[in-house]
Amino acid sequence: VEVEKVVFFDVGSKEALMERISKRAAIEGRADDTSMSILEERMNVFEGKTLKVMGAYPKEKLITINAAQGPLFVLKDVLNHLTPLLAR
Repeated sequence: VEVEKVVFFDVGSKEALMERISKRAAIEGRADDTSMSILEERMNVFEGKTLKVMGAYPKEKLITINAAQGPLFVLKDVLNHLTPLLAR
């Protein structure tokens, strides 16, 4: 499989991401997202493994999306970046 693009949804900071996940846990009743120690471990795995994988791709394949903005703006940015791939 040839990877055309890698999309990274950047919330801005670890603290902002953990706050967002905690709010989602309250709304959706996700007990697994209520423990700060579990969230810390998830962040450690993300930083230790996922970011390394992203670094293996050439920079021209990496798309960074500002995920701190509203959902429709995130969608718009994703579509702006990926729609041209459909024309190929």
